[in-house]
Amino acid sequence: MDPKLSHFLNNDNFKEERKRKIKKEEVKVEIKEMSVSLPDKEQDATFTVKENTENFQVTNDTDKIITSLTYSKRVPAGRWPKNESDTFFDALSICGTDFTMINRFLPSKTRKQIKNKFLNEEKKNPH
Repeated sequence: MDPKLSHFLNNDNFKEERKRKIKKEEVKVEIKEMSVSLPDKEQDATFTVKENTENFQVTNDTDKIITSLTYSKRVPAGRWPKNESDTFFDALSICGTDFTMINRFLPSKTRKQIKNKFLNEEKKNPH
C-alpha cells in the first residue's frame, strides 16, 4: 500500500468513530462531594455523577462580558462635603494647579478626583 494513502487511512480525522477530544479550556467534572479539575492537555471527557445531584446547577462563567473596564480601579465620583470644598479652594490658592500638592491637603481624595473638581469648577465659574 502507498505510504501516503496509509497515512490518511490511519488518521483519526478520517475515521467514522473517533473519541471526542476536549480543549484545554473545557473542564472535567467529577462530583463526589464537589470537585472540579482542569485537564492538563487534550483528554477524553469523563463525567461521573454520584448522589446528591438534585440540587446541582451548572453555571458557565464564560458568559460574562469582559472588557478593559472590568479590571479598572475606578473610584466612584461623589459629592464633595462643604469642608473639603473649602480646603480645596484654600489649597488651590496656595498651590495653584499643582494637583499633586493639593492632594497633600486632601488625603481622602485622589489626584484624578481633585483634577475633576478643578475642571468642573472652571466650567461653572470661568474667569
